[in-house]
This record gives sequence, C-alpha cells and structure tokens, in this order.
Amino acid sequence: MIHTTQSLRQLSFTSGPEQAEIAAALVLALQADLTQITSFVRTSQNQYRPIFRLPNEVLAEIFFEVRDSLNDNTWMRVMSVCRLWRDVAISVPRLWSIIELDLDMPDEEALLGGLRLVLHRSKQAPLDITVSTRAQALPVHKAHRLDTLAKHVHRFRYVRIRTIHKESLDQISAAFSAPAPQLKTLRLGRFGSTGQHGQIAFPPMFSSDHPKLERLHCWMLWPEAVGRTLKFIFLHAPSNKDQQHQLALAIAQCPNLKQLTLRCVGISPPISQPTPIPLDGDIHLRLESPSPANMFYFSLSPTVSLAIDMLTRTHKGAAVFPHDISSFPQMNNLRELQVSEWNTHPASRLKSIIQVTALSATEHVPPFRIYRPYNPAHRSSASAITILNALLQPLDLRGVKSVTIKAFDPDPFSPPGEDLIEWKAFFFLVPSLETLTIVNSRASIILGALVPDVMPTWPCVETPSSEVGTEGSPLKRKIVTMCPRLKEIVLSNIEFPISTEVVMGMVNSRQKHGSPLKDVFVEGADDAAILSGLSWKELPKLGVIREVPLVVREDRPGDTPRDDDEMMA
Repeated sequence: MIHTTQSLRQLSFTSGPEQAEIAAALVLALQADLTQITSFVRTSQNQYRPIFRLPNEVLAEIFFEVRDSLNDNTWMRVMSVCRLWRDVAISVPRLWSIIELDLDMPDEEALLGGLRLVLHRSKQAPLDITVSTRAQALPVHKAHRLDTLAKHVHRFRYVRIRTIHKESLDQISAAFSAPAPQLKTLRLGRFGSTGQHGQIAFPPMFSSDHPKLERLHCWMLWPEAVGRTLKFIFLHAPSNKDQQHQLALAIAQCPNLKQLTLRCVGISPPISQPTPIPLDGDIHLRLESPSPANMFYFSLSPTVSLAIDMLTRTHKGAAVFPHDISSFPQMNNLRELQVSEWNTHPASRLKSIIQVTALSATEHVPPFRIYRPYNPAHRSSASAITILNALLQPLDLRGVKSVTIKAFDPDPFSPPGEDLIEWKAFFFLVPSLETLTIVNSRASIILGALVPDVMPTWPCVETPSSEVGTEGSPLKRKIVTMCPRLKEIVLSNIEFPISTEVVMGMVNSRQKHGSPLKDVFVEGADDAAILSGLSWKELPKLGVIREVPLVVREDRPGDTPRDDDEMMA
C-alpha cells in the first residue's frame, strides 16, 4: 500500500512519457496489493473451516493414510491445497521415508535432485528403500544415485532390490557395504522370476552387520551370518536333492524362525530319496502352489501349523497332496471343518478366495489351511462350491463332526440345480457330521441339500426310475439321507430371507426317514419366528442365540491368502 500511495503522488506531478511509466508501475503495485489482500482473505476464511482446526498431528496421520493407500508419489498433491498443509507435510520426516529409485529412468539431474530433497526432508527417520534396474551393468552417471543413497545406509529399515543380472546386483551390493543397524526386511527379487535362476551367491551387503534383520525374501540360500536373527523367510521351493539338503542346513541356522514360506512355480520333477527337512517348534509353514514333488520332503512336528495356497493354474482340478501324509499330523484325525468364500477387494468379486480350515482331533495340533483363488469370470467352468469339493476330495473327512459354512452364495452363472447337487456332494464327504453352522450364506440351498432324496449313494450316480424287477414288480426306490447323524443346525446372519416352508420341509422330511434334528438355533429374536410352526417328532431345545462360532483365523504374520509377492511372481 505504501508503494501505491507514492506512485499516485508522483503521477500527479508528472506528465508525458514519465507519467505513462509511473502509471504502469502503479498498475503492477495495485495488482500486488490485490493478490496480498486476496491471500489474506482466503487464509482468514480457511481458519474458520473445521478441517483447518485439526491438530497438526492428526493432519499428519491423515497424510500417512493417503500415502499408504495410493502407493505412489501422487500423495504429494496435498501440499498444493494450502500453505498449512504444505508446512505440515514438509515438517513430518516419516512422510518422506519411502524412496523408490528406478535406475533406468532418464533425466539424471531431476532425479538426483529429487532424491537429495527427499533424503533431506526425511531427516533421521528410518528409510524404506526400493531399487530397481533391468540393466546388466550400471554406467557411472547411474551409480551416482546409488552413492547418494549409500550415505544413509545406517537408516535403512526396509530394502527391496529388483534386478535381472548378477553384475548389477553386485554393483548395488557394493554400494550398500556399510553396516545397517536398523534393517529389518531384505527382499532380493528379479523381474519375471520363474524360480530357475542357476547358482548365484548371496550378495555380501551391509558388511554382514544387521542385528535386527527379521524378514528375508529371496531366490537363493543365505549365509549363516544372515540367518541367526531371521524370523520370517520367503523363497522358492528347492527343485533338487542338493538344494533340499542346503535348505535343511540353512533352516537349522535360524533358531528364531517363526514362518517359512516356499513358492513353487510350476510342477517340480519327482526327486528320488528326498532329504527330510525337519520343522519343530512354534513355526508356521506356508506352501504356495505345491506339488507332491516339493511337499513330502518335510517332516513336521505336531506344533507346526500348515497352510497350503493353490496359486498356479496348473492345479485346476484339485488340491495336490502327497501320497503319504503321515508326516503331516495336521491332515490326520480331523474333527472340525470351516469353509468360507471371501473377497480381498469387497468392491470387486474378481479376487475371491476359497478358504478351508481343518482342525485335528489330536491335542495341541494347530489347524492347517488351504487357500484357492477363484475368479468368478470363469464360473462357467467351475463354481465356488465345485472348487471347494475339489480341494476337499483328497482329505479323509469321515471323522469330521462340526462344519461351519461362511459367505457361500449360489452361482448365478451355474445351470439350475448345479449348486444343490454340489452341496449334496459336499455333505457326502462328511458322513459323521453332527453340528452345522451357516453364516452369511444362502441357507435355503444348503438346507435343501440335506433333504432326503430318492437316489443311490452319492456322488453323481443316476437316480433309478420305476424299473421292473425279476418277478415283474417295480423296484423300491432307495431313500438316502445326507449326514444321518446331524443333530444341530445354527443359522447366523442369513443374508437372504429363509421361509418357514424351507426349514419345515427339511426337518419333517428328515424326521420321516429316521434322521430327526434335535436343536435348531437362529441368531436374532425376529428370525426365531420361522421355527414356531415346525412339527417335531421329539421336543427340541428350541433356542435363539446371539453369537455363533465363526471361521477361526489366527493372526499370524503373513497369514493372508493374497499377499502376492511381486518379486517372486
């Protein structure tokens, strides 16, 4: 404003060309004043908005959520909203702790300047580093980026290196030669990894000084100095006897091991006289895309939990188990079965998972789980219940007395009645079933499979018609009841309405043919009305319950079906 007043005074005492110059300067001064006033007004207005009253700590946590949900640098757009947001974002070092360095990108000066800026803003916060390159050898100008990053090795907490060639891996390892006292996770992977890499030695990085290293993802075995602190290991399944022997020795060097994940890409060839790999203690073994060739060389103690992921498309028909499962106590003497279909992305059914959890009757034996990705886009070839039956087919479920079914709905693309037939085939696998719990599923179809039917033994045998016997009399049709020992049914959170006629028809039919139910529980007082008109052969303990047993899932590190590791894909 002062400059504007002075320009007005000069304008009144001048004339000619000088007056034009002063007028132009006056216009610029007025524009600057207008910009300053507008900025002041907007800042004053923002101060009264609710979101600008949040403490800086809360605003920073919101920025963390935005950054983690986007998984790229687009979160930085929040700094363009206002000056306050920019100041908060710059003042929080942890927001700048994730660095993805692509050594193949051009524009060396801009990338190097951006790297230095991020390192400066991260101050002394622990760093999560990803370095990737497809080059066989790094030229000098690309190595400068590594040198800039190598000065902060002491702050590395998470390191992921993606490369193809041994030469570039050696160059990156040489740059990261200083000790890494904060390093907890190390991932060494390759683009387009297929599991066949040949003999590559573990790179000597971080001067073998990383006392906090807990997680290792790699395609090669590790030296003894690396394994002493490891708790979680992810690598490819060994493909020959020598690699099995090396794996057994490496595992023995990891006294703190909690989880071992092995991925097999494709089907491994049979190995004669495999080296047994013993696992004992509180260890979680996870086998991804297993085949008999890479499963039966394990010898598990009863305390080792087991999870099996059917990931590859080579196993479309059924789960693949070894012929001899005596070394897998989790698969023997099963007493309880829990099955569910759930989505890793609730908004999309393109990543649906079939999960099976089986509990052993043997005391102190943890459950083992089977996961199978299921793409509903291919429902014409196999529905969810069809895949479930294929997963269960190799298991002996004759001793299972309790079954929980969660989140199974009929397939809209299946032919009419196919789901009903598949559910009958499912109940054929569990003849000793006594308690059935249905949670968040289309109960009418599942209960319909329990109605006695005119048929020979299941599965998939034609129903006899009124054929003529040897003496000219019609043959008697055989009435078969699925799960004749079933005594209790629990219905919980049924998503679709279930009519009294459905339950009454199933209950009365089972009573008529000698398989009466004793207990039927429904969650919620309103839903109990469907039980009021049922005619019971024996007076049941009719009840309404609020809580029912759901699918058991222990919170174990990494125990999720779709944590697909890109580096091993």
